[in-house]
Amino acid sequence: TYNYSYTPSSGALKVGRFRSIKLPFVDLIFGQNVISEGQRETDFDFTSYELYDEYNHSFKIVLEEGQDFIEIPESVDLHYNGLRYKLSFSVSDNNSLLVERNYTADKDVILKDDYESFSEFALKVIEAENTHVLYKKGVVERTE
Repeated sequence: TYNYSYTPSSGALKVGRFRSIKLPFVDLIFGQNVISEGQRETDFDFTSYELYDEYNHSFKIVLEEGQDFIEIPESVDLHYNGLRYKLSFSVSDNNSLLVERNYTADKDVILKDDYESFSEFALKVIEAENTHVLYKKGVVERTE
């Protein structure tokens, strides 16, 4: 379990009048190496890949005075055969965003015939992990 605060600085990507920051996760649930192209010939021993039964992370992204979030990402809740991934966002005030990530792994062998479904789940988790948050200096209309 990790809890921390993050203040964007020079690491923010400038996109026109906006700034974009990637969610600063300390570790990733899945890397691209977990997904293989094409049909699997053997079962996938997920017990040797996944080290932990559960991940719980929460952090706040705190903007400087005069900055405001433009768009809050949608929360994600994904399930696959005993695996659950949840990523949620909540604004605690105009310049503070709480991000909570929970992942529970039922470590088991993934049968080769089920691997495509597992890959789809893993790709959705990877996509969620790559979420960016947009903000801007000055007061702006926020879309939630």
